[in-house]
Order: sequence, then C-alpha cells, then structure tokens
Amino acid sequence: MKQYILLVLIAGIFTASLYAADENGAIVIPVDAAASTTGIDDLYNLNHPAWAQAKETALHFHRTPPLYNDGPYDDGERPVASVRFIRFSDKTLVLRLEWSDSTADQFEQGVRYPDAGESHVYKTHTSNTNQFGDSACLMAPKSKTPMPAYPSMMMGDIANPVDLFFWQAGRGFSLLQAHGRASTAAAAAQTQTQTQTQTQTQTQTQTQTQTQTQTQTQTQTQTQTQTQTEQALNGKSFRQENGWAVIFVLPDLSASTPVCFAIWDGAKQQRDGLKYYSLWYEIQS
Repeated sequence: MKQYILLVLIAGIFTASLYAADENGAIVIPVDAAASTTGIDDLYNLNHPAWAQAKETALHFHRTPPLYNDGPYDDGERPVASVRFIRFSDKTLVLRLEWSDSTADQFEQGVRYPDAGESHVYKTHTSNTNQFGDSACLMAPKSKTPMPAYPSMMMGDIANPVDLFFWQAGRGFSLLQAHGRASTAAAAAQTQTQTQTQTQTQTQTQTQTQTQTQTQTQTQTQTQTQTQTEQALNGKSFRQENGWAVIFVLPDLSASTPVCFAIWDGAKQQRDGLKYYSLWYEIQS
C-alpha cells in the first residue's frame, strides 16, 4: 500500500512539472522577455544563451483516428515535443518548437507539365504519390486574444476563424487562414501600388525670317508597384540528430490567447487530417 501511495505521489509530481495550470484550469505556456541586446536574428541560432534561459514546456500529443481504409493505423507512438517562447518589446513573438522524429522526410516540389486545358486545371504533378514530408503548425484564433470559448479544433469555424502558422520540410513557411473544415487558404496580404509621375514639358518656339519651329518635350514617368498575393511567415528549420527544431517568428499573441499544435510524420504516411495534435494551451504574459 505504501509503495502504491509513493508511486501516485511521484506520478503527480512528474505531471505537475510538465504542465502548469492557472486558476481557471487552463494549461499555460510561459513566455520569456527578450533582452535589449538580443535581436530576432540572434534567435535563429539554437545555441544562443536566450534559448538556454527560456522556460521549456513539454507538449502532449494525441493522434487523429484513421482516415483511410488501408491505414496507416495508430502505432501508439507519440513524438516527444516541447516549446519555448520569447517576446520582444515590439510584441513580436518567437517560438521554438522541437520534436522527436527518427527520419527526415521532405516534400518534393513536383513536376510541371504543359497543359492545353483551362487555366485552373492542376498542372503540377506529384512525383511519388505515396511519399509525404514532415510538417508542423501552430493554430491560434485570428483575433490573437483571449476567448470565452476556444475555437473548434477542426480549423475553427465561421464565428471563430483561425490563423495557421505552418512549416513543411522542403517547402518552408506559410501563413494560412481557416474557418472550418476544408476552408484552409493562404492568408492574403494587401496589394499596394504606388505610382509617381513627373512630367516636364519644355516648348521652345523660335520664329525667324524663315519660319523655324523647334519643340522639345521631355516626359519622365516612374511607376513603382508592390504586389503580394500571400502574407509571408518568417522562420528557420533545423534537422537535429533525433528530430526537428523549427523557429517561427509570430505576431503578438496577447496573454491568455489559446494556441494548439500539430505535427505530421511523413515516414508514417501522415498528411492532411492524419497527424499528431495537441489540445489547447494558453500563452502566459
């Protein structure tokens, strides 16, 4: 009996060390403040002292049920994962997400073939349809503020849209938006067009005994157009001995903003909704 009680106490202590809950029962992730001498580029170095000082929070992942009749099925394994957050004075938030993965699987770019069909026809073909890459994602409400009720885990909903900060091995980073299942799309940035036109016209007319007319016209036009179709997401990924470390540069997520995470293991045929996922955490001030 005493041994049983001791085991329960040890389990309770271990669990408490992994997760910290606030007075409302929310599982919180601490955020460290960046030193005034530290820049964002410094944090692309995994060995920078700021990372050693930042509090590390372990993540707990579940696996979605099988989506296809032929599998892959749940093997019971889960990645060992953790996060660290550092906030700068301008509210920029830098996330370091690490997880175990014994294989490094990258997405191939695909091959583009000429196609005489309509412009919307898909022209980029996957080289190997049974190969998938490793990926990771942080999901947060689009408002990036505390929520009276967390958004749906199924990519949010109409009333509570979400932002998806997404990384794919071999493809890089992208910012996506969603408001429910099958609604994921790239986050569009505003198109800015600046046109500056300077026109100088000089006309000189000279009339002499024999009528001579000389006209000089100089017109100078400068047009500068900046167009972005997708909003950029900055970051950097590192392949480590036993897995991945990915740095995300995020906009401000105010205190108590809910966030959750997802990881895809390409070697296990994970893609789309087939993945490891966490429940909601809250960002601490």
